[in-house]
Amino acid sequence: MTHLIDHLDSPAALLATRDQIRKVLKNDLQINLKKEHRLNEVVAHLLGAKDFQTAMGLVEKKANTDSACLGTPLVAYLHSRLGDVEVDDLNEGLIDLIYDALGTSEQISDLNNAGLAAQCHQLLSQGYARNLMDELTTLTDHRINDADHLAFRDGCLRCSTAVDREGYCQDDQCMYHDWRQGVKRIDTGDSYHFAAPKRLRVMATVTSDDQRYVIDFDCTDFFRDALFDETEFKETIGRLHACDWSGGRVTDEVALYYENGGAGLGHSEVKSMFDYLCSAQLLDEQGGFFCAVDRDSLGLWLQQEAEKKHRDFL
Repeated sequence: MTHLIDHLDSPAALLATRDQIRKVLKNDLQINLKKEHRLNEVVAHLLGAKDFQTAMGLVEKKANTDSACLGTPLVAYLHSRLGDVEVDDLNEGLIDLIYDALGTSEQISDLNNAGLAAQCHQLLSQGYARNLMDELTTLTDHRINDADHLAFRDGCLRCSTAVDREGYCQDDQCMYHDWRQGVKRIDTGDSYHFAAPKRLRVMATVTSDDQRYVIDFDCTDFFRDALFDETEFKETIGRLHACDWSGGRVTDEVALYYENGGAGLGHSEVKSMFDYLCSAQLLDEQGGFFCAVDRDSLGLWLQQEAEKKHRDFL
């Protein structure tokens, strides 16, 4: 007899299935299982497993059948960037991270002996992608970085949804929507927290002149792009000061940056507003809309994300 658990091939798939079952129970059946252990029991029984721990063991065993399945594309990418000799040396360099992340046991020793691809697979499949990339960044003198991290895989490690360029899942229901890929989730009974700060967004509000649209949206990418050019960034902040952070040409530019939409918070609504303004012939040189940037959220984001030299511009 085939059970649903037989169709799941990784811990990430199991956790994504649990999240989907939670949503169906809550939204469609009005059943809100607030206690994590109770939800786990229900999910395990639906999938055909004795309990959730057993279900996790089954999918981990299946994922580890090919111990290099996640690690192989990363190792191939490292070879293309660094060359064979340097990549071979990384195996020993990751041993301390393996012990720190996964503990010490005979199986862990076997894993380290199995090679770099097996090490990378285990770290990726257990949710340590961020730790792995940080370690590789150090071991390669920063020739491998977060951009490379996103280049060798297709989507979120948990739900496979597309990931943005900063490593956040674009599915707002996924645990990695507000935390970067691989940050460790620490369970404490019925609750949990993450071993990293939650991401911060720079927020703005755009309003059509006829008040039909009032949209709060994430404009972080606009400022992240400006940070690539220090002179441009200083000029942008200066122009924002000059217009008191609203109603100026520079805030118009912030809104127009998202006129074609996007996957971020409020981006599709911003596109809808511009489509409406164009179709109603309300978009002209005078604007047709009013945009204000939240100065406080920009300041907090800079403290978290930007280099120290950028923090004094506000």
